[in-house]
Amino acid sequence: MPRLFWVKIWTENWLDGSLREQMTPVERSIWIDLLVMAGRSRTPGIVQSNPDTPYSHQYLANRFNIPVKDLEVALKKFIEQERIHENTKGIEIINWDKYQSSKK
Repeated sequence: MPRLFWVKIWTENWLDGSLREQMTPVERSIWIDLLVMAGRSRTPGIVQSNPDTPYSHQYLANRFNIPVKDLEVALKKFIEQERIHENTKGIEIINWDKYQSSKK
């Protein structure tokens, strides 16, 4: 599947949904950056360097211009909220299809 050049964000949900209450502003910025990275990935929906190699937390923190600690706190929260899975392949966005157009 080719890389995507956009992800779908529901404006109502982004501004008025539970995500606003469940995440701090820093966590929301990390969330949107993860979605964008997952859209650019060779394996859509998974933030990774290549299909067998995850990005390091240090790399992602540098890329997002944030402290590693902020990234790790957010990732832990996203795992607890069942928004992501993290494993040896990368960070997988759960419900990735929700962020895609119904037309492909």
